[in-house]
Amino acid sequence: MTRLLPLIFIFALALHALAEDTKNIVPNGSFEEIGDKGLPAAWTMPEEWRKKTYDEDWMAESEDGKNFLRLIKRNTTDSLGIKMVVPVQKEWTSLEVSLRARLADFEQGPEKWNGALIWLGFLDADGQQIGNFPNASLGIQENCQEWSELRKTVTVPPEAAEMTVQIILARSAGTFDVDDLEIVPVE
Repeated sequence: MTRLLPLIFIFALALHALAEDTKNIVPNGSFEEIGDKGLPAAWTMPEEWRKKTYDEDWMAESEDGKNFLRLIKRNTTDSLGIKMVVPVQKEWTSLEVSLRARLADFEQGPEKWNGALIWLGFLDADGQQIGNFPNASLGIQENCQEWSELRKTVTVPPEAAEMTVQIILARSAGTFDVDDLEIVPVE
């Protein structure tokens, strides 16, 4: 039995590490995996934004051997971003959203809601928006050359079946970098 203790200990550590990794409900929130057209795997770009990329860019950049998302816009007339839809479990009542972000050459659009943002929108079982979109947002509204940690707790509507996650330069210009996006159910 004493010979098995080290193996049991290693197995328990592996299970704990696996449990820690599976708490984040956002696939590829680290942007390490690259998919089609240079977009991060598991993320999409809405067609209406894809058509307006003549003076804009999106890419997975690398710094110190680690990828991150970079959105670049040079005008404040349109929006540019990526999104995904993730399933919501009924037992979730709130979510902890955290990420690292930085912003350069920022010019905010004319509306108060314009900026470099993470938007969350909840959908019911029929795919209809619950309340006003976005249900929650967090972001940066001024230049920040160093990585900043952003964190927010978001209430999940009881009728939510899915959640839209958008990373967006909403009618604003600048270079918006995002990394390590995690959305974790609060227990």
